[in-house]
Amino acid sequence: TEGGMDIEEVAEKTPEKIFKVRLNPGIDLQPHHARKITYNLGLKGKTGRIAQKNIMAIYRTFCEFDAAMLEINPLVVTGSGDIIVVDCKMAFDENALYRQREVEEMRDDDEIDPDSPDPAAGTYPPHCMGRSGDPDEQEGAAIMPSIRPANPIVLPHDVGAEEARIVARTAVSEHLPVFVHKTRFDVFKGNSGTDAFLKGLSMALGMSLEFFVVGVARDVCVTQAIDGMQARDYHVTALSDAMWGLGLEPETATLGRWAEKGRVTTVNQVAG
Repeated sequence: TEGGMDIEEVAEKTPEKIFKVRLNPGIDLQPHHARKITYNLGLKGKTGRIAQKNIMAIYRTFCEFDAAMLEINPLVVTGSGDIIVVDCKMAFDENALYRQREVEEMRDDDEIDPDSPDPAAGTYPPHCMGRSGDPDEQEGAAIMPSIRPANPIVLPHDVGAEEARIVARTAVSEHLPVFVHKTRFDVFKGNSGTDAFLKGLSMALGMSLEFFVVGVARDVCVTQAIDGMQARDYHVTALSDAMWGLGLEPETATLGRWAEKGRVTTVNQVAG
């Protein structure tokens, strides 16, 4: 096993250090599975016993809440041998929310208003996040037929890290576009697999990523995506004449912020 928070780097450089336990259908995680996991993590004595209890509790939580993904990162061992779960991320099976009332009550759909979306109030139509009831819009916002890709891959909003890396590898090997579903307009907050997907792209291509960004709305989805990528030190080029905004932020302010950490140009300048 390997410590640290960047599992994608471990997967790329030392995949043999990632330990997995596979369960057969109908068989729950057993104490001997938990002991095997703690042994491979190098946790012994008091720390090992605490870890085993945590592992069993994590598995029960995953099953009882119909989770699609449960990720703990980082997990810290203190100097006294205790274990602290510093951060946890969960995604849930939306098809099972009818029996998960507590989870359903925590859903935050304040950004979605299918009837009267108002950007000034921070509400937008559901097709922006691939959550429309219209089958033609469920893969993403409506796209002109002349430029709509024929066979896109969908990155589900509740995808796990490994599945996100598989999507990235498939997209690269088969030269396919990817539609990213999300539960928030910020793609990094609204899709649990975005970071893993981007790192998976870099690994599959064997090179650092550079993004050329177009789209709408400049001051909603686009700015949150570009701000997020720049915060993660990705190289981003924004094509200012291939996007428009809703008037929530002055265009000069948005473009100026992007230019400080990246590049703002036009389609003609890139093509020429």
